[in-house]
Amino acid sequence: MLFKTSLFIGLSVGATYAQDLGVPLSWRKFSNSRGKDERISIAQAAINTILPQLNTATGEFNGEPR
Repeated sequence: MLFKTSLFIGLSVGATYAQDLGVPLSWRKFSNSRGKDERISIAQAAINTILPQLNTATGEFNGEPR
């Protein structure tokens, strides 16, 4: 029994592989043409929009139920 368990674990570990988190080259535009200041402005506007929904006591956002 121990041999079968060890063999299964050994084969399972050998069959794993890392995820590729890179940007696929098939994307039409994977670069960003917006300037740094514009990107910061867009991000800040998104933060300002969602921040009132944050419950600081629990670290959760109010709104849609899970």
